[in-house]
Amino acid sequence: MNTISVAASTIDPEIDLLFDFIKHPEYHIEHVHEDYRFEEWGIETTTKVRLNKETTEFCWALYLDVLHPKKGVCNLIEVLTPGVVLASHNEHTNIAKKCIHYRFGFLINGIRFAGTATNEQIAQIYGRLFDVAAAMAKIPDLNSSQALHTLYSNFEKDGQIKEIPYQGSFEYDKGVLDGIFRLCKMLSRKYLSLLRLPSPEYRSNVVEFRTRKRYDDYGIANGVDKQKEPDLKHTLFAALPNTARIHLPWAKKTASYTLSIDAPDGSFFSANETHLLSRSDETKPLMELRPEQEDTCFGWSLSAQGMKGSHIDLFIGNARNSLQPLYLSTVHYEIPGRSTMRMAGLALLTAILILVMALSLTRDKISSSASVVVAVFALCFAVAPAPKEEGFFSVPLFSRITPAIIIASLCLFIGWSYFGQTIPYWNDCGWTISLAISLALAVKLVMRCYGLMNRFKESSCNRSLRGGLFR
Repeated sequence: MNTISVAASTIDPEIDLLFDFIKHPEYHIEHVHEDYRFEEWGIETTTKVRLNKETTEFCWALYLDVLHPKKGVCNLIEVLTPGVVLASHNEHTNIAKKCIHYRFGFLINGIRFAGTATNEQIAQIYGRLFDVAAAMAKIPDLNSSQALHTLYSNFEKDGQIKEIPYQGSFEYDKGVLDGIFRLCKMLSRKYLSLLRLPSPEYRSNVVEFRTRKRYDDYGIANGVDKQKEPDLKHTLFAALPNTARIHLPWAKKTASYTLSIDAPDGSFFSANETHLLSRSDETKPLMELRPEQEDTCFGWSLSAQGMKGSHIDLFIGNARNSLQPLYLSTVHYEIPGRSTMRMAGLALLTAILILVMALSLTRDKISSSASVVVAVFALCFAVAPAPKEEGFFSVPLFSRITPAIIIASLCLFIGWSYFGQTIPYWNDCGWTISLAISLALAVKLVMRCYGLMNRFKESSCNRSLRGGLFR
């Protein structure tokens, strides 16, 4: 008997409930809380999902759809709730195939033929649908390019099945076919990451798990959701960008969503640069949601608080009504008085030493002054951007490169002191280049210290915004 025929005549509670979880998650999920923590080279997320007992306590087999990673991307999930198991690769591919068969079964079961349709025509129509369903069931096992080729070999871009005979002799549910196309399109690029929950007597209504992503996975370029590769300057000096835009898919799966996020050690969040983002439609760039907006169909509350802006809390209610994705955008800065101030002192001290040595240096005293230059070199290495007790993770990029710039300016000064007499112009004012570099560096760092101080002062008071239905 054909697999589709079986699907058309039977109800699979496991798959039916999984589809209901995907389509109407707010009926089964009471609350979701996510805790984000910045760590070295990644962001760790702990997610707690509280299920609705009334809709799930009598479900024997229950899968929780947690992630849709891209094919080929490994997303490790650490399950923290006893009895809950991450579905294996074979398990989630088999479930994806069942989902495709299941939906095709509904499509076939809902077909209504015209009175003029002959048995031969009916057989050809069913045959074409069975062939398409069999081809789509292969998608979970294929890579993205192969899966998309299979999809568009059988479907038009608008979701209609290609080469189906006698289209005027039958009617079908267009909504079901559209759902099948969107499901197959999603499974062509991504795979289901599922958690298998135990039987009701051993099941907790709270499911907790932990995921970890690279820091740059949270970047967004030009409002398009895609992985953002780190810049060369950040890669070269092992520095992380201080901006993060975090996708909030769970906010649209429940009527009650909360998020908490702590700044990296030694950093604070800028209250004025922390926003909730969305877009009006798919063609528009991401925009900040403002409290005074009247067209926001859900409620939200955002607060930056804690010790000097080190913590952010977010609440979103009934975001299922929003058609577009939601993001949290924030910027974190180094707390004043740390590496930026130390590097400013180092640059200023270097400028003073260069000036003193240049005014007192004569060619026959080079050897006696060399010890001073060596001392400044040693100072560059001794005054580290981040002492051991503070860690190196949150040190800004500019603080990391400051010792290298100072050493380069000292090398210019040494070149002038030893070889300047061979070049007339260089002999007179070559040392001023090193002095100008050190002074410019000191001024830049002092200005950064002043800017950090102002941002830190602005973020020292708790700031709370409310919008949408909470206005």
